[in-house]
Amino acid sequence: MLDLFFGLAQAALTPLPVVVAQSSLESGAEASYDSAAEAYNAGLSFHQNEALFEAMAAYQQAIALDPSFVDPYINLSLIYIGFDQLTEAATLLETVLTLSDHPEDPASIHALAHYNLGIVYSRQGDLAKAQTQVNQALAIAPDFLPAQTLAQQLQRAP
Repeated sequence: MLDLFFGLAQAALTPLPVVVAQSSLESGAEASYDSAAEAYNAGLSFHQNEALFEAMAAYQQAIALDPSFVDPYINLSLIYIGFDQLTEAATLLETVLTLSDHPEDPASIHALAHYNLGIVYSRQGDLAKAQTQVNQALAIAPDFLPAQTLAQQLQRAP
């Protein structure tokens, strides 16, 4: 479910995977979508093909069509992280934390949001905030290996 997860972005300290929420893909994207799921799936397809501006537009439309659909927020935030637009990424991830959580693999959406916020804050140089976010991710998903790795790296950081 999270095939895009690995290799999309790097943490500030060392390369770490940034979590992407993913569902089934549909081929053939259009400029206008009938549902949030359709826009989201088109965004995933664009994202996997590294057509990031098209992915951004599709994710934004998914959010506009259904503001409670959390997955496009996660994926759009990853594109912002990749473009070093960390404030925008943090805003999206904080929005995710106000919405309903749901299971994902390898961690719930809220655990993914906390983990990705940890990456944002570490890139911004705020290691204390980063550690807090990673700890919150691990409180939700104790076996979430990328969060465990980031927590260890943050603890070793100067």
